[in-house]
Order: sequence, then C-alpha cells, then structure tokens
Amino acid sequence: MITASTTDRAYAPARASSPPHLPRRALAVVACVVVLAGLALAVGPVQPTVAQYLAAAARDRAIQRYDLALGQYAAAHAAAPTDPRPLCDTAAVRAFQHEWPDAIASYRACLARNGANGSDNGAVWLALGDALAASGDTSGAAQAWQRAADRGARDGPRRLATAQEAAGHAAAAERAWQLLPRNDPQAVAHLGMLALWRGDLPTAQRDFLSALDRPSGDLDAIRSAGFLDLAAAPPDQTNWPARLGFAFLAIGLPQLALDPLRHAVTAGSTGAPAHAYLGWALWLTGAQAAGAAAIATARALDPKLSFAWFATGEIAAARGDLAAADTALQQALALDGNNSAILAAEARVLLAKHIYFQADLAFGAAARLSTDPSATIEWLQFYLDYGYGIDDRRAVTAAQAAVVRWPQNEPLRFQLAEVYAQMRQPAFSFYAATQARALDPTDPGPHILLAQSALAAGDLVAAATELRTALALRPDSPRAGEARDLLAPIADITV
Repeated sequence: MITASTTDRAYAPARASSPPHLPRRALAVVACVVVLAGLALAVGPVQPTVAQYLAAAARDRAIQRYDLALGQYAAAHAAAPTDPRPLCDTAAVRAFQHEWPDAIASYRACLARNGANGSDNGAVWLALGDALAASGDTSGAAQAWQRAADRGARDGPRRLATAQEAAGHAAAAERAWQLLPRNDPQAVAHLGMLALWRGDLPTAQRDFLSALDRPSGDLDAIRSAGFLDLAAAPPDQTNWPARLGFAFLAIGLPQLALDPLRHAVTAGSTGAPAHAYLGWALWLTGAQAAGAAAIATARALDPKLSFAWFATGEIAAARGDLAAADTALQQALALDGNNSAILAAEARVLLAKHIYFQADLAFGAAARLSTDPSATIEWLQFYLDYGYGIDDRRAVTAAQAAVVRWPQNEPLRFQLAEVYAQMRQPAFSFYAATQARALDPTDPGPHILLAQSALAAGDLVAAATELRTALALRPDSPRAGEARDLLAPIADITV
C-alpha cells in the first residue's frame, strides 16, 4: 500500500553532497580564473625584444656606463644568437675600453653572423682592422682594411695607405690613395707627397694645387714639413734629395726618408746634414749601429750641426749613458738654443739625473717655444709626478697659463685639476675636473678625481657613480686599481 510518506520518498530527489545551485557558481569561478589568468599574462613580465635591449644599451653608452651596456648586449645576444648587432656593438664598446682581444673576438663573431646573413659589413671590417692594429697585428690589420675597402668603406683605402706609408711602401700607398676620389683633400695631398718621392714634380704640383683648393690638416702638416717648397724647387739642386728625406722625417715617416737620403749620400754629397738625417732615419727604423755611424760622420763633417748633436744625445740617452747625452745635448743647445725638441730632450736627461731645477727650466722653455700642447703636458706631468713646483705655485701658474693657451685641451684641464688637488684646494680642483669631464667624458681620470671630492663631502652615491663609470671606461687603465680601491668600501651602493 502506498502511503503519503512513501510517495514523498519516491518522488524526492536523491540527497546531494552540495546545494543544487553550485554548478552555476562553479562555472562562474572557472570563468573568472580564466579571465584573471589572461590578464596576468597580459600585464605580467614580458621578455624584452632585441631592439629594446639595444636601445637600453645605447642609453647606457650615452652616459659612459659601458659595463651596463655590455650587460644589455649580452642579454640581446642570448635572446637572438644569430643577430650580429649585439656582437658588433659589444665589439665597439670593447674597443672604446681598449680591451683589444675581446674587441677582436667580438668583431670576428659579428662578421661571421653578418656573412651568414648576406651582409658582410665594410664598416665592421674597418673597425676590426683598427683593433688589430692597436693590438700590434699590422698584417692582420692590413688584410681587414683591404676587406673594408673591397666592400666600399671609404676609410679602408685611407687606413691602408697610411699603413703602407709608415712601412715605407710608397707604390702600394700611392695605389691605395688613388682608390679615393680626387676631391678627397687628404688623398690628393699625400699623392703629391708620394709623387715627390718618385721625383715627379709636375704630378706633385698638380696634386698640391688640387689640395690647396680644399684645405685640410694634412696639407698643413705637409706644408710645414717643406714638401710644397720642394715641389717648387729644381730637383737637380745638390741638396734636394737630402731636403726631401728630412721632410719625410719631419712628418714622421722615416721609412720613406731612407731612399732619398741614401741617394743623397751615395751620389757623392759630402754635406753633413744628409749623413745626419740618414743616420737618424736608420736609427729610428732599427738599424742602430749604422745610424750611429752615419751621425758620427756628420759630426766630423760639421761640428756645428745642431741636429747631429741632438741625434747623438738622443742615442746616448736611449743607451742609458746620461753623461754623454747631457754633453751632446748641451752642445746642440749652444748651437740652437731656441729649439723646443732639443730643450725637451735635455729636460728628460736632467730629470733622469734628478737635477730638478734645471729640468724644470728646460721643460718650461720647451713648452713656451712649442706650437702644440704636448711639451706643456710633459712639463705639467713632471710637476705632478715629482710634487715639484706645488708649494711655490710654479705648477699652478704654468697650468693656468696652459688652459688659457689651449682652452679646449682636456689633458691640460685635468692636469690643472690634479695640481689643485695636490695643493689641497678641493673647490678649484672640483671645478677644473668638472670642466675636463665636459671636454672628454671618456677619460677616466676626471671621474676618479670627482669621486674623491664626493667621498670627502660624504656623497657616497655620487662617488660610487663616478668610480663605476671610470672602471667601465677603462677596466685595465693605469688608474683602474686606484678606482677599485676607492670603490671597495662603498661597493654595496648600486648605481
């Protein structure tokens, strides 16, 4: 018999483990989770692109933080191992740091990927050649520059030509210069110089006239050495080959000086200058015994030739015979007392003999007579290295005059800052170092000096920033150890 209670049980739903409306809630929760997961993917960390890494590295390089830039390039390379750009840029930074083996390796890796991509880059070959040359591999550098020239890099022939000139290969240098257009002022000026070396005056005159239409620093140096005067002089003059050889010596090309000077001597010239110049060229190019003998011949022919005594003094100094060097250079100064090169050589000998007062006078005279700042830089470095002239203000007076004479020269401005630092005048040192850093932000020296100022003022963040920048610029510079020592106590400050 069916009762009401039985009916209720028969039609009642089976007992559920959860409320009947839960399936709808569960679907809503699942949907919400999916949406939130999607949002998390959308707004969560995303791997930067290679372009973003490279852009970040460019910003780091702009503030000379090469260490940070190298990290960005490493990340870019890891993200795209076949992309040559991170490797090319890494190589460029290593070259800025003068880390030549690392630069060369990165340039080669970059070129391997460039070649695989069908874009073997002339600019990269050029930079590789520069790095190889800086590391002393002249043969490898020449090969790389040739590859750069073959790929249309205009400076490829330029590098090749100057390297061939330095090696004394006049014909090869001429061929390289001829690869450049005729409107290139450096090329036509050097072609004129090499035409004189061949004795071809009409071609030399044509090239020099073309160069005069486009003035350049190269033409100024060639004119100062006397090449333009030689182009206007008859080559049958007895002293013409000797003058030509001296011109090549004056421009810093002793290998090219050898042939005209040998011709001057073997042609029967008994003039002392030809023997002296040949002797000096031989000495500079490694034939030291023959060079010293030719210079001795020049002294015998003309005891009043100042250049022969100068060369004698330099050879004696190179051999460590300071007494003989001093005697010879004093004789040269007696004959030519206003020659800045002789004065500077005598100053170095006096310094090696620890005769500081006379060395100071000779350095100062050389600096005042010289037309470029190198002699003044050497004079101020004497003050800084030996602490001479600091207390009596000779150093600061010389440094102040130097920056007035050459206001855009960064080494002189930095030396002024160092002089102030040795004088314990931190405010003046700080301002001079700041000016030096503005003239050349890639010199680690001002950064280290500014870090020292910041440490003295208790500004540890600024000090850490300057020291890390200095180390990023030149990890292996002579002052890198000093920078690391200063940074060690504050190394936990991240900037």
